[in-house]
Amino acid sequence: MRSTQKLIELIKNGDAIAILAEDSLIEKFNDLLKYNLIDIVDDKIILTPKGENAMNMGLDNILAKLSLQEHRNFSENPKR
Repeated sequence: MRSTQKLIELIKNGDAIAILAEDSLIEKFNDLLKYNLIDIVDDKIILTPKGENAMNMGLDNILAKLSLQEHRNFSENPKR
């Protein structure tokens, strides 16, 4: 099973511990938090409305677009 598919299943189950226990999922999990696609409530992972839309549109595609947008914003406005 692809890491994205596995992550989606664990998110649907709300299982933060299983996600954090698997190194291959942590980076993508952190990206989901960074872009406000998921939230942690009472030790459970939930999708935000933005995250639900991303799931419907293809999570990998949305993460790639958000990352590209972040890099562009950084390139246009570098910190001095």
